Amino acid sequence: MVRYKEKLISSPRPNMLGGEGTAMVTPLFEKGEYRGHARLMSVLTLEPGCTVGEHKHEGEEEFVYILSGNAIYYDNGVQKEMKAGDTAITISGQTHRIDNKGTESLKYLAMVLTYDEA
Repeated sequence: MVRYKEKLISSPRPNMLGGEGTAMVTPLFEKGEYRGHARLMSVLTLEPGCTVGEHKHEGEEEFVYILSGNAIYYDNGVQKEMKAGDTAITISGQTHRIDNKGTESLKYLAMVLTYDEA
């Protein structure tokens, strides 16, 4: 299956997970279009000053890949800077948060994969 960018639909998520401002979430595929254990496969866009609030993952893990812009990423409370091409993982039991404190839009790929129930 191929989905062209013109067919992708973005949705605003105000105060995503307790964060500041509005995140724009663009799903790449919807549940039911794939057979794997993904809960989320989206590109998120944060304008300057916007954040995704700190949250904990349980029974799943999240991969983040920075596409453009600069991020302040809180990895279990430890602040780290990330830029285009950098990646992070948060596994079950860990927390993370992402902020755009820069002057440009921040775009990143986020994939949340749930663990097998077997």
